[in-house]
Amino acid sequence: MSKTIYHHHHIIPRHAGGTDDPSNIVKLTIEEHAEAHRLLYEEHGRWQDRLAWKMLSGQIGKDEILLEIARDPEVNAKRSASLKGHSVSEETRARLREVNTGKKHSKETKEKISATSKGRRHTDESKAKLREFNTGRKHTDEAKAKMSAVQKGRKKGPLSEETKAKMSAVRKGRILSEEHKAALSKAAKGKKLSEEHKEKIRAASKRYWEKKRTEKLE
Repeated sequence: MSKTIYHHHHIIPRHAGGTDDPSNIVKLTIEEHAEAHRLLYEEHGRWQDRLAWKMLSGQIGKDEILLEIARDPEVNAKRSASLKGHSVSEETRARLREVNTGKKHSKETKEKISATSKGRRHTDESKAKLREFNTGRKHTDEAKAKMSAVQKGRKKGPLSEETKAKMSAVRKGRILSEEHKAALSKAAKGKKLSEEHKEKIRAASKRYWEKKRTEKLE
């Protein structure tokens, strides 16, 4: 008995509008199936064929596929468009909570996510879509309570010099739009700082100017 494994390949993939009609399906070995998607990707440039080719040829596994999908601009744009105005039922939220409770990424997966995100830049079009999606979006009281609970008791120590340098590099030369300035001003209006917070600001300011004076003397 032959041990060769065969797949049913759609000549015109379903993601490209192909149907399950027998005339659109051909039986291929795994190697042939991978090659078929490679050729489709080279001809049409569709991300679905690229992932199918890499997966079938053993170049990537399940985690890598999820990362590839997550970072693909076209996928993210479609996801944002599909989620706009979409409300998730309480039943669905409960199921998601149940699935994700206690779920942790492995160290290897975390490193892959970090490597994928490093140096990533959103295009202006992507930024515009994200702004449009998030405009007017508000957290529920339940979500706020959860965020507060996560932050409560979290250890907050002094930032390392490396972290400070990174934050400084991100902010350097950054110009805020008038709209952003107005939003910040509105958020701060009428907001009262605690004495502890004021003392922290004074201490940080003092350190900053002392550092500037030291640099000038040097």
